[in-house]
Amino acid sequence: ASKKQLFLTILDRVGESTLRHWQGLASDSPDPWTLLRRIGLAQYEIVLARPDALRLQFQALSEAEDPEIRETLRRNFASYAEFLSGIIIQGKANGQFVPDLDVNVAAWQLISTGFTLNLTSLLGFDQELGRETLEVMGDNLVITFGAAHRAPSDGTGPQPSAAPKERVP
Repeated sequence: ASKKQLFLTILDRVGESTLRHWQGLASDSPDPWTLLRRIGLAQYEIVLARPDALRLQFQALSEAEDPEIRETLRRNFASYAEFLSGIIIQGKANGQFVPDLDVNVAAWQLISTGFTLNLTSLLGFDQELGRETLEVMGDNLVITFGAAHRAPSDGTGPQPSAAPKERVP
């Protein structure tokens, strides 16, 4: 009916597509830590391969004073937070994450890390802050969830005895 309605429809579809992709990754992930890593790395690959969806979300953020755009973004990001919260709850239940971890805070920390990486990609820092940096950032964040005391079942992620990597700018 209008350009705005088309924009909102596309924005909704980007959110739904993201969530469906994460659900697909969840179907064969052996544990929560591994799933969080897969989601982060998959998002990184998607941003590199199809930056238009990312640009659309950032454009929408710049127009968030519009109630319909803000509500669409809120709905999308709330669904991401809810999905990530479910993973974190599973991680707490199986002892992979500490029992007193605030699930909501942890989910939004993951979203904020992803948001930062998306921004760096849009600004052309993806060469300096590539996949290895993404893995370190994600692993460091999930370690704060208490994940270092129990390694993921597929052997990915930092091991408690691993020495930290130094990176020179």
